[in-house]
Amino acid sequence: MISSKFRISLVLLLIFGSSFNSRSQNTEDSTKTHSPKRAVILSALLPSAGQAYNKKYWKMPIVYAGMGASIYFIIDNNKQYKQFRNEYLDRLDGNICNCELAVYDESDLLTIQNTYRRWRDLSYIALGLIYVLQIVDASVDAHFFDWEKQINQDISMKFMPTHDFATRSTGFTLKLSF
Repeated sequence: MISSKFRISLVLLLIFGSSFNSRSQNTEDSTKTHSPKRAVILSALLPSAGQAYNKKYWKMPIVYAGMGASIYFIIDNNKQYKQFRNEYLDRLDGNICNCELAVYDESDLLTIQNTYRRWRDLSYIALGLIYVLQIVDASVDAHFFDWEKQINQDISMKFMPTHDFATRSTGFTLKLSF
């Protein structure tokens, strides 16, 4: 059984905690800025969480598809690398274990083994690049999150043909207004 003192303190904690929380949220909302640091930390902890924080939800499947494809190729190339490496080592011992690979000689097995190892290593690099790029993307998006609110709405550009009668020349004029 829960004691009555514990129940009372729990109820008071819930009441005062919720009222404090609602007051702090109201004051933070008016002055709250979008934090690039938070976007970077979120993306570093969970890939594409920074994109969700920046409300760029359409980028999340792209990040996961890229990472998933990289992981798939890491696993597949590693499996192929091990298969050809084991066959090569067995051939050095004088055994031909895999009948499907009997058409390859030792130099072919070594070349194919090195190719799959290189592809596996490149897949690791691709996975790392995708991870780093999604962190950079989250940071840049967070920096430009309020960009439309900060810029002047009177930006315009006019492109029009011109003719100077004094010099009898024709051309184009580009006029930018900020």
